[in-house]
Amino acid sequence: MAEKMGYGADRLFRLNTQKIINKRTKGIARAYANRIKDGLPIGFEAIQGGRRPDLNNTFFRSAWEANYARYLDFIGVKWEYEKHSFEFETIKKGTRFYIPDFYLPEDDIWVEVKGYLRNKAKTKLSRFKRYYPEEFKKLKVVLGDPYSAKGKQHKKTLNFFVRILGMSFRDIESYKLLNKKWKSIIPYWE
Repeated sequence: MAEKMGYGADRLFRLNTQKIINKRTKGIARAYANRIKDGLPIGFEAIQGGRRPDLNNTFFRSAWEANYARYLDFIGVKWEYEKHSFEFETIKKGTRFYIPDFYLPEDDIWVEVKGYLRNKAKTKLSRFKRYYPEEFKKLKVVLGDPYSAKGKQHKKTLNFFVRILGMSFRDIESYKLLNKKWKSIIPYWE
């Protein structure tokens, strides 16, 4: 087994396994087990940001983005990952570009997958709306748990997209619901 995983991978596996047990994250543990079984790379980069062999070796910044790509593949929707950059030409300092996570060419839709909404991301999205209003109208977002009744962070995030950016609820999808529905069906779901 250690030969398949590579030098030092067994130690990394033990350390990460302990973290998994400590956090009680069954989904990540299942992803590790599937990767080991199929001889795929393991480690932090395989679970978070990193290349995904099952998705044409594409580099994804998060497991959520990789899972969303798997979901799109599963339902037969063509996608492009981080293929287009929008420049805010009059801005000289700070956030000058926005790169949406996905572009769905057949539907002409942009998709942004967001877990935690940092101030820099808010700036990018606000500027995207201001500088590219027609493209912004095509934007859909996938948020962790946008409709949760608990937690200030969920309410703040949803408030930003609905009240501040003026997005419709039909443009906001729940990653939690996607995960619940598809994780046991789609291979390599993390």
